[in-house]
Amino acid sequence: MRAAKILLASSLSVACAAACATMSACGTTSAGETGTSTGDQPDAGSNPSKCNSNFLFCDGFEEGLQLWSQTYASGGTPTVDSTHVYRGGHALHAHVDSVAADASAYADVQRIQTWPSHVFTRLFVYQPSPHPPSPAGVLDLLEPSTPYPGIELLTDPPSGTLGMKTYSTGQDQVWHSDRGTISMDHWTCFELEVDVGAGTSHLYMNDDEVTDVAQTNLGLQSLGILGVGLSFFMPDAQGAQDVWIDEVAVNGTRIGCAN
Repeated sequence: MRAAKILLASSLSVACAAACATMSACGTTSAGETGTSTGDQPDAGSNPSKCNSNFLFCDGFEEGLQLWSQTYASGGTPTVDSTHVYRGGHALHAHVDSVAADASAYADVQRIQTWPSHVFTRLFVYQPSPHPPSPAGVLDLLEPSTPYPGIELLTDPPSGTLGMKTYSTGQDQVWHSDRGTISMDHWTCFELEVDVGAGTSHLYMNDDEVTDVAQTNLGLQSLGILGVGLSFFMPDAQGAQDVWIDEVAVNGTRIGCAN
């Protein structure tokens, strides 16, 4: 069973200590039923962040990490830079150092907030090629108390197919897509729908549902922590890895890639 992905130590809090304290315009398209992501690289452009007060939470990282409750990192570092950007001028850059086999490493930021029992989380992910030799986690939603059960979105080697898992639930599951594949060196829009009451999840990529990763019997009771970044749990030996994440939004209804 994987370790719970939460740490409340103040030494790992982000700069906001008081808190511890359209897709179409950017050239990314979807291959529809297959769920394969293709398109241009809409980096650092003329498109401003669309984060506003209409969302329960939204961050395009234009103000650094001020909206995040804390960082959660070991063997890696989450920072903000302009190397790859989907909208605005900045994005989260999660860097994980080289690791030995079975030595977990992660570089995440976490927002601690009570989320609705039926919630939608949208984010844009840029993963440079080649894909790491191990599954790479980019998004977690967790319960707010120990043992911090959660659900995680991953991309899988060798080509970036999609995978998901639940952990610390007492009925953990791992499942994979035969059709959904992220395109390396391109921005991809993901939206994860989780309904705690119904025990179900649905994943959308570039606004199309990746139907073969819809899941039931999740075993989650509530959601209070959002985490994004890059994580590896008991990976193969591998070199340093990076991912960029932008325009993270949470709401109680579908968000879509254009918003």
